[in-house]
Amino acid sequence: MMRTTTTFVKTSPNSYRCLLMVSIILLPVFVSTVSAAGISYNRQTQQALTPLQLEIEKQKQRLAAAEVEERRDALMRLGALHRAEASRAVVPALADPSPIIRVTAATATLSLPAEEGVMVLTPLLSDKDRRSKTKRLLFRSLKCC
Repeated sequence: MMRTTTTFVKTSPNSYRCLLMVSIILLPVFVSTVSAAGISYNRQTQQALTPLQLEIEKQKQRLAAAEVEERRDALMRLGALHRAEASRAVVPALADPSPIIRVTAATATLSLPAEEGVMVLTPLLSDKDRRSKTKRLLFRSLKCC
């Protein structure tokens, strides 16, 4: 039967201090390198976006604003683009607590393909605040088919 022995190397307090010093020196270098790479990546992704995609992203960020009027303006701008991509960005606003935001979002969905528009607007028929406006928008979508 073989017997194995484990030996531990004793480290001096100076070794720990040295390791700590190296870590303190290298950590800021590592952090700055990682954050610079992240900034570079964000710039590259923004440069890779088309002007239309940049505008949609800008308006999507405005949809998170606390002010109702800013969210409404963002929805109107997205609807004015008359692009399905912009209308898809509007869909989360259909569940907004503010009735004016929901109605504006419903109007901005008109650039979606008819089937997709109907699918997005149909659940809104059960909401009393949105029922008449949603019905009109659904019929408008169906006429496009």
